[in-house]
Amino acid sequence: MVGDPPFQMSTTWLPPETIEEFPNLKQVNTGPGGLYSRFEEKGHVLMFEESVSCRLPRPQEQEALEVDASQPVLVTWRRCYNQRERIMEVTNRTIVGDRHDLVYRFGGRL
Repeated sequence: MVGDPPFQMSTTWLPPETIEEFPNLKQVNTGPGGLYSRFEEKGHVLMFEESVSCRLPRPQEQEALEVDASQPVLVTWRRCYNQRERIMEVTNRTIVGDRHDLVYRFGGRL
């Protein structure tokens, strides 16, 4: 919400071959469903791997996230692979621990 402190910092990296295959990902608005929908439209079957750790914020994170040095942050690394185990995208997030919930589902299909 406008005026609320931020809850995360996020950076996404796309390999050069992904940008070559999907030049529209250079746009701010990649279309309905975002970049994962673009991947699936071209037949990529996506799998995700995410690692999560917890630590105290670095000085630049304290300023950007409006937290003090003693407030823990979660750090996540999400890797998106296609069916050939090609990395399609990597996202790093630094999340204020008490401003966000992480929810995971495992197994089966929705």
